[in-house]
Amino acid sequence: MVRPTAFMTDDERALRRAVDRVLQTLCTQEPEWQANWQLRLVHAGVPDAARAGLQRLLRFLLRNMDVALDSESTLTESVLQELRQIAVPFTAAELCLLTAYIEEICSTQLWQATEGKGMDTLHRWVHIVCTELAQAALPHGYGATSVLQGRDAWDTPFVRWLNAVCPTGSWHWFAVIQSGPELSILEFATYQRAERRWLAAAGQDLADEIRREHEREGGLTAPVGDNLHAVASVPAGTGTEPEFWRMAITLRCAADFGAFRQTSPRRMEQSWLNERLLAFDAQLLRATDVTAVVSAVVEQICQQGEFERSALFIYNPLTQSVEGIHGHHVVVDEIQRIRETARIIPAIQSLIKYGKPVFLKDVGAVLPVSYIEHFGLTSLLVCPVLTDDCRPLGILLLDQGGAPFHPTPRTMALVNAMVARAALALVAHMYRRPHAPKPALSVPLTQREQDILQLIANGLDTKEIGKTLHISDYTVTEHVSSILRKLQARNRAEAVAKALREQWIR
Repeated sequence: MVRPTAFMTDDERALRRAVDRVLQTLCTQEPEWQANWQLRLVHAGVPDAARAGLQRLLRFLLRNMDVALDSESTLTESVLQELRQIAVPFTAAELCLLTAYIEEICSTQLWQATEGKGMDTLHRWVHIVCTELAQAALPHGYGATSVLQGRDAWDTPFVRWLNAVCPTGSWHWFAVIQSGPELSILEFATYQRAERRWLAAAGQDLADEIRREHEREGGLTAPVGDNLHAVASVPAGTGTEPEFWRMAITLRCAADFGAFRQTSPRRMEQSWLNERLLAFDAQLLRATDVTAVVSAVVEQICQQGEFERSALFIYNPLTQSVEGIHGHHVVVDEIQRIRETARIIPAIQSLIKYGKPVFLKDVGAVLPVSYIEHFGLTSLLVCPVLTDDCRPLGILLLDQGGAPFHPTPRTMALVNAMVARAALALVAHMYRRPHAPKPALSVPLTQREQDILQLIANGLDTKEIGKTLHISDYTVTEHVSSILRKLQARNRAEAVAKALREQWIR
C-alpha cells in the first residue's frame, strides 16, 4: 500500500509538513467538527445513545489520525478497541457516515494546506485509511445479514435468525428465556466454531447455568419483551459483548413487532374507521338531492369526528371566492351571509391546493379578526372538498365550539375519508341529469335573470351587479328573488349550481 511516509524530495518534505499541520489542526478545531457532526447526526435521525457514541468515536479519530502516517493497521486496531469500550450498538450506515465525514474533513483541510499541490497522492492516502477503517468497523454495525445456506431451511426460525445476523464470533450459547417464579427456556442454540454456525440444542441440561448467567451481576442478559430475556455465554476477553447487545436490540424489535401483529391495532383502527364510513355512506345513499347531501355532510362528519361545530362553504374557482351554504350547531343564516374572496383571505388558495385536511392550531394569522371574534374561533380543522380530478368544490370547517383542540391521527384519517366520500356524493347530485326530466321551458329564466345569475357566478355582489347593468340595488334584489323562486333554490349558491348543471350559464 502506498502512503506518504518516506519523503525524499523537497516537494515531498513540503507535503509531509502540510500533512503534519493539518493533523494538528484536526485537534485544535475539534469543537467545530463536533458541532457540524452533531447537526449531521440529528439530520440523519440517529438516536441519542448512538449520537453520543459516534461523537466519542469522532473525537478519538481526530486525535489519533497521525498514527496512520506510520501504520494504517495500527490506527484501525485502535479504533476497533475504542468501539469495544464504547459498547454502543451502531448501525452499519452510521459507521459509514462517520468514515465518510472523516474523509471529507481530511481531504478539505489537506487541499487548503497544499493549495491542491500533490493532492492526488494525499487524497489516495486519506481514502485508503478511511476505507480500511470502514471495512474493519462495519462488522460491528448491526443491520447486515448473511446469505442463508440451503441447509438452514431445516433449522428453527431462531437458529436461522442467529446464523443470519451473527454467523461469526466467539460464543458458547445463546438463549431466550421467560422469567418469573420458574425460569422457562423458550429458545436455545449453541455455536459450533468448527462449522462457524449455530445449531439448535436442548437447553434444559444447562438450565442452572442459564439461570446463573441471568442472575449474575454483569452477566450477559438483556430484556427483550414482557418477561422475556436474552441470555448468552461467551469466552472471557473476546470482546463479543457489544455484539450481544446489538442482537438483543434486534430481538427486542422483533418482539415488539410480534406483539403489534398479535394485538393487531392496525386492524382495530381499520375496523373503527370502516364502521363510521359505512354509517356515513348509508346517510349519503338516503339523500335525494343536493340539499340532503349537504345536510348529511355537515352533520355526520361533525358527529362521527366528535366535533362540536361544522360549516360548509362552496368555492367558485372563477372568482376564487367562498360562500357559506350550511352548518351544524351554528346559525345557518350567519354562515350563508359569509362571502369572501382570496383577496380578503389569502390562505384560501393554499388550503385548497394542499388537498387534505389541514389543522390550524391558531387561526389568528389566517382569518379576519371579525370572524374570529364573532364565532369565537381558536383552533380549526380546514378540509378542502375536491373531486376525483382535484377540482375544488368547497371547504368544510370543523372545530370544538371555540375551544382549543388538537385532532388525533385517527380523527384526521376519518375526516379525510369522509370528505372524499362527500365530494363524490355532491358531484353525483350536482351534475347528474334525472332519468325523467320535468317538462319545463328550456330556460325558465328571462334574459335579464340569466345575466344577473351569470354575474353572481362570476363573483359579483348586489352593488357590483347593479353598477354593471346600470340598475338599482333594489331591482337586482327583486331579480334574485325571482331566480330563487323559479329554480326552487334556497340561496344564490344553489341557484348557480343548478344553472351550471343545466348549462344555462357558464
